[in-house]
Amino acid sequence: MKRYSIFALLIIMNLSCNNDDGVLPTPDSQFENFIIGRVNGDVVDYEQGPFSSNISNTYFPKSQVTRVQAYKNGEITRDGYWQVTLGNLDLPEIDLPFSSWNDSTNASLEWYDTSIVPEDDRCGIVDQGCTFSNSTDKGLELTITNLTDNLIEGRFSGRLFLTGTGFGAFRDESVFVDITNGSFKTDYRTTD
Repeated sequence: MKRYSIFALLIIMNLSCNNDDGVLPTPDSQFENFIIGRVNGDVVDYEQGPFSSNISNTYFPKSQVTRVQAYKNGEITRDGYWQVTLGNLDLPEIDLPFSSWNDSTNASLEWYDTSIVPEDDRCGIVDQGCTFSNSTDKGLELTITNLTDNLIEGRFSGRLFLTGTGFGAFRDESVFVDITNGSFKTDYRTTD
């Protein structure tokens, strides 16, 4: 009888530890500063690149725009990137966690990877390209969870749509990726 009790206890413990609801756990990044998320279930983990003369990882107080980015190879390259843009948001004045987005305050998420952009005539012409993107007014969920003078952290999820850039601007909602369990932790600087 004792053997059956131990066996039953092991089965109950195993069942209670399984995640049968189909929700994948939030992935941990391999980098100190990063943007990571599940794209159609696959983990995409990019590292924040070094500060440079471009506008990534910068808060602009006058325009109240913040842009943070992480790159596929940890460097500013065209191979792939995540980009979070916060608009009309006075960062030092927000209460945390901040996820109250409205018409005047907005956020957008963009993801690009050279290995996944579909072969689409609209994406490969000179001065045209494609990314996957969306904004909080179109269903993107984004929350800022921690903020200091030089570090911003948060989480996100939503559906990103194929979006034409450059002279070939378009948004094709029939081509999309689903983003789940996204999070970011990036350094940023403040500039005028």
